[in-house]
Amino acid sequence: MIPTSALVFGCTGVLPFVLLTLINVLNINFPIPNPMFAILAYGATILSFIGGIQWGIIIHKTKIGRNLWMGLGTSVFPPLLGWSSLLASGLTGYIILICGFLFALIVDHKLANLNLTPTWYFRLRSFLTLAVVAVLIINWF
Repeated sequence: MIPTSALVFGCTGVLPFVLLTLINVLNINFPIPNPMFAILAYGATILSFIGGIQWGIIIHKTKIGRNLWMGLGTSVFPPLLGWSSLLASGLTGYIILICGFLFALIVDHKLANLNLTPTWYFRLRSFLTLAVVAVLIINWF
């Protein structure tokens, strides 16, 4: 079972994606000059946060060696993809951001299969990632 605190804070993290999407899709007059860019910026921030979580799990649970290199190497990709989405902007930025979230989910799946995370963690990450990816896709149209 996913702890209530993790579920609440995780869903709270999805809220800006949803609110910015509503502002964008419904063309609501709100004092955010560019909601599309705001979504990219927030997504890049969250990908950096996810990469940091992965880094923490890996340094806590992995011995020094090849696996540490591999784990730390994969944990730096989400922030780099988030940053790249800001440089690309527009539709390309959204595609990069979606790829970043899906890549991070694949890494989280691997961490879960190696029993490096709590049993509930991957279920939470899957739910949150699918919600974020769905909202990002909605912004394309």
